Amino acid sequence: MIDSRHLRYFLAVAQARNFSRAAEDLGISQPPLSRQIKMLENRIGAALFERSSQGVTLTPAGSFLAERIPALLNELEDLERDVRAIGEGSAGVLRLGFVGTATFQLMPQLLKEIKTKLPNIEVRVSGEKLTPELERLLLERKIDAAVLRPPVSSPEMELESFGVDDFALAVSPGHPLLEREGPIPFVALADYSIVAFQEGSAAEEIIRTAAHQAGFDLRVAQHAPETSTVLALVSAGIGVALVPRGSIPQPMGNLQMLEIMNGPIIGLSMAWLKGNSSPILHRIKPLLAAAAEQSRGGKKQTSENAASPEGRQH
Repeated sequence: MIDSRHLRYFLAVAQARNFSRAAEDLGISQPPLSRQIKMLENRIGAALFERSSQGVTLTPAGSFLAERIPALLNELEDLERDVRAIGEGSAGVLRLGFVGTATFQLMPQLLKEIKTKLPNIEVRVSGEKLTPELERLLLERKIDAAVLRPPVSSPEMELESFGVDDFALAVSPGHPLLEREGPIPFVALADYSIVAFQEGSAAEEIIRTAAHQAGFDLRVAQHAPETSTVLALVSAGIGVALVPRGSIPQPMGNLQMLEIMNGPIIGLSMAWLKGNSSPILHRIKPLLAAAAEQSRGGKKQTSENAASPEGRQH
């Protein structure tokens, strides 16, 4: 294999047409340079220079090589730069999955952050998934990381939390709850039909568990797989819906969002397989944290402040 150093030495001699001047340009003595060129000729199996007392001239093989070297060296430099960038996590491909409740605010904000801060990373998105489906895609190595709602069931996953969302209540125009002043007590939902997220989703299970703990059962009018469908059903007057605050689309159309008092909270995490040491993952974690905060209206939400009255009623 030809050493790139040999190519640089050869190009210096070809341009100077003199070993002494080329050695001076390279900052080395002439004998080592002559030996390196001879090694290159032996490796290639062809004479590259015709030597004379007046200097050197290129042979046909040498002329061909001299024409090709600049492009080769530029390609090697590009390759070195790209490999270094991938190793540093500032370039490469990230296959990223999202839960459906991250579609409207979090996902666009994160992709915008990545495009601005890490423009050489190509993000391939798998969106509108449930957490169990994202787990499966991770285990099958079809995605590199997933933004999901915990918990996860597989012990092969690593999770990093990015706070929690509380829920807001989506209602259609003219709904009786609009006549009430202040936050709506969570237990008041016992009297109303609910449009719920798909069975098996983290949001549906958390809301159902919270209702059971509060002493009532949800009156589910219909289940829907995505946030957009949930809100469309609310708009049609099918029922009201509890939606994670960070997933509420803007603008809201004719829907209105009401504050809920003593309602449930839902976590937000990034998951990846144990042993995945991709530097890209470490690069995007702070960007995800910023996007999550932005999707909550600039307020960093934790389980502690969400559980307090101040954290629930903002």
